[in-house]
Amino acid sequence: MFNKLVKLVNEIGCTVFHEYYKWNTSDQQIRSNRDQYYDIAYKEYLLTGLALQQSQEKRRRLFLWFHARGLDIDEDHEDISRYKQWQELIDYWKLASPN
Repeated sequence: MFNKLVKLVNEIGCTVFHEYYKWNTSDQQIRSNRDQYYDIAYKEYLLTGLALQQSQEKRRRLFLWFHARGLDIDEDHEDISRYKQWQELIDYWKLASPN
């Protein structure tokens, strides 16, 4: 019974979290964050050193924000493994948790 529960959580858990986050996110916020992501990515080619690292970290945060909602950004998202989906959710949650 426990193994079936673990398997069920593994299979549908990410989808539940994705849908919950997406349901609580406005279309305007999605558009705004998408614009911000592409603006950051476009300007990165001019950056070096610490400025580049900071820009990449901002973009990574937005990348995880999108993936926490099951939305793709800047790559092929459809073929992502279940393990990778969980890892991205955990990384997203780590961003929000105080250290």
